[in-house]
Amino acid sequence: MSREFTEKLETVRALLKKKRKSAALVTRQANFSWLACGAEARVAINTDKAAANWLVTKEDVYLIANGIELPRLKSEEVSHLKYETLSYDWHEPDGLLEAVKNVVDPKKILSDSNDLVTRPHAELFAALRYSLSREEVKRLRHLGKALEAAISATAHAVRVDETENEIAAQMSAAAIAVGLTPVVVLVAVDERIRRFRHPLPTGKKLKRHAMLIMCARYQGLIASMTRTIYFGDIPPALASKHKAACTIDVVLQQATKVDAVSGEILKLGIDKYKTVRYPNEWQAHHQGGPCGYLPREYIVTPDTKSKVAAFQPFAWNPTVAGTKSEDTILVTPRGPDLITKSLDWPLEEVVINKKKYTRYAILDR
Repeated sequence: MSREFTEKLETVRALLKKKRKSAALVTRQANFSWLACGAEARVAINTDKAAANWLVTKEDVYLIANGIELPRLKSEEVSHLKYETLSYDWHEPDGLLEAVKNVVDPKKILSDSNDLVTRPHAELFAALRYSLSREEVKRLRHLGKALEAAISATAHAVRVDETENEIAAQMSAAAIAVGLTPVVVLVAVDERIRRFRHPLPTGKKLKRHAMLIMCARYQGLIASMTRTIYFGDIPPALASKHKAACTIDVVLQQATKVDAVSGEILKLGIDKYKTVRYPNEWQAHHQGGPCGYLPREYIVTPDTKSKVAAFQPFAWNPTVAGTKSEDTILVTPRGPDLITKSLDWPLEEVVINKKKYTRYAILDR
């Protein structure tokens, strides 16, 4: 059994002891993948429910699934882990309940959903995911490189008169080809970038300006990034707005340190919006927050009291109408470590307190 799996089981059992429960039932995709060391139990991607469950007791761990999913999971997803199995027929409405009853009284369960308990505690399981292990960091770095490659390749290949849908298809295909699962795909061109902060792709054709946005999953982990391109001379007003967004992004990233309060970090970004003369733009779109096993583990507001954990990934995404700056970083004791680093992309220089930083500029096509 892997060291990562053993350590995570110990963490879950410590939680059980603290809450005086006999077993933990893990039902959500994010928590399933976290405990399974990157294995995924999913069929549809539009649900947060896993296609299988973990049941962790003080001594044992069980993989519970119906007869459809169990063979593939055992063969292709969790063959490297040590566990016992509990199976039920797909047509049994109480299959999960009956399987659990073979091991523990459902009333003594701590769960992340209300499948078998009346008071789930999703927040307790979420907190276990925040600080990544060494193995998870390796998987996150692989994800970041693959995601960046997919978006950059698409951005360099996009042509005028292609539709947003066509661009989204290219970007998604590039991600899927390297083993990623796109979970958020947004594309906007020209005036739609200025009008909408969450632009689902449409049949509108590209004339000059395009923004490509993706959150993609790899072995449970999710990273996010945005890149912008422009055909022809970039208008000075657009370049100024983009530099403003990049400047705010630097402030947010550099303030994201271990034990910093997330809401206080955001307040620094809000102050910088005022400095760069866009005082109200932060209210037009959320500014991001910690990621990991969800696109955002929670959205940071000025009132958020949660503290930043060591080796926790974050993705801030400040916007000024028509522009956005977004990458995924990993919080380390040495400062933010850029996960979605681009090697073939123009840079935007930002100066904060006389110190120079770089973010990603608009690509002039």
